[in-house]
Parts: sequence; C-alpha cells; structure tokens
Amino acid sequence: MSSMSKVTGSIIGYLGNEPRLTHVGERATARTFYCVVRNLRWGNTATGERQEKRVVLPLISWGRQAENDATYLHKGSHVAIEFSIENVHYEQDGENVFDFQFTVESIQYLDSKAEAERRQSGSEPASGAASETADHAING
Repeated sequence: MSSMSKVTGSIIGYLGNEPRLTHVGERATARTFYCVVRNLRWGNTATGERQEKRVVLPLISWGRQAENDATYLHKGSHVAIEFSIENVHYEQDGENVFDFQFTVESIQYLDSKAEAERRQSGSEPASGAASETADHAING
C-alpha cells in the first residue's frame, strides 16, 4: 500500500550548475546535488502574446548514480530525468522545517559524445542551459 503514496515526475532540461558530490553517513554513501532547468514557452490565447517561464528543479542522486552524475555531467548537460518527490523534515536554527526532496530515480544523458567532451573540456554550455538562477536555487 505504501507504493500508492509515491509521487513521481519527469523533466527534460539542462543542468544549471556543476554537480556537487559529497559523501554522507558511516558508509560514506555518495550524494550529488544539481539543478535541471527548463524554459517553458506558450501563447496566451486571450491576448496572443508569447509567454515564457523558467522552471528550476533541484535534484539529488545517491550511490553509484551520484558518482556517475558527478563524473559525466557538467553545467549545460542535456538530460532526461525521472524523479520521486519526498517530504523531508529537519531542524534549522531551532525551527522545524518541512520541505520537499526531488530524488533521481533514473537519468538519460542526452548529449552526443562530442557535445559531452566539449562540455568536459570547459567550453561554453549549450544555449538552452541555465545561468546563475539555477546556481542560486541549489546553493541557497
């Protein structure tokens, strides 16, 4: 019955920042943080105006997937991600904080090999990639 309460989603977009790899717990489990950014565009049928909205989704991956993400992904990498949404609770400055955590369930690297190598060498990210907005969202 617990599987019925699992909330999932998916997004195709670009990494908005360099993945940040850390190790946690007694077993030093790998954990990677990064943001995926997607620009949504649509036309307002009432006014005929084009509208745009940037969606920034902070994600976390664990274990071997976290290590692979930290190795092969870079700011601007094009990805397709399926994730689960979990409610988390922690204490910060004596206050109870309730938040959501978006955990990577599966990921597909969508860049060609040449594009991935170009990003790894430190060249400019793709035009659809995010800027400081995504860096701020994940780094606070």
